[in-house]
Amino acid sequence: MIKIKYTHAFKDDLTKLLTDEPNLKNDIDKVVSWFVNNPQDTRLGLHVLKKRLKGKNAIEITEDIRIIFEWLGKTVARFLAIGPHYNVYPGYKKSSKEKV
Repeated sequence: MIKIKYTHAFKDDLTKLLTDEPNLKNDIDKVVSWFVNNPQDTRLGLHVLKKRLKGKNAIEITEDIRIIFEWLGKTVARFLAIGPHYNVYPGYKKSSKEKV
């Protein structure tokens, strides 16, 4: 079982995201539960990040929404950010098709 620590930035991102899209709450809760119980669950779409986010990881909430986190140990993760690609990945350019 994984223990999660949350940064203030993550909490702020989450509040803003749920204010804009309250329907995401169930999806977020479900994915976080999968992560806590088995961080290797393939439904998470967990992937290691590179370049400016080297040492960080991401899990998928939806096609566009990600949680960025880092491992603090084998059973502790710190959630750093949540949101669409253009908010959580430095330098990611939002396409004209993406919703703001």
